[in-house]
Amino acid sequence: MRTEDFISEKDVIKLETLCGWIVNYGSMAGTVSWIDDGINPEFEVFATPNWEGDGRVPIAVMNYKTDEYVERDVIDFTKSKYVGNLKLQLEVYKKRVETIISELQ
Repeated sequence: MRTEDFISEKDVIKLETLCGWIVNYGSMAGTVSWIDDGINPEFEVFATPNWEGDGRVPIAVMNYKTDEYVERDVIDFTKSKYVGNLKLQLEVYKKRVETIISELQ
């Protein structure tokens, strides 16, 4: 499979906000995360598309109050219905991240 078959960090950064949380792009590492407060976040949801170059999106939550990092989910876009369908991938990404954010609010 080719990188072009999957959404990238550039695609999700364009969303800007999900459930009122703002996107955060770590340009040094290439990570995408969502934070509940741009100044002093309580939580950060990490969800970088195609992180390992394998068509998957690992989703993890960092709780800064408890200093706990928990892996929550993995979206697998390698199934044939997703490969090359960037619009569908972006919709699924958005829904899954919004679900996790809503559980934290």
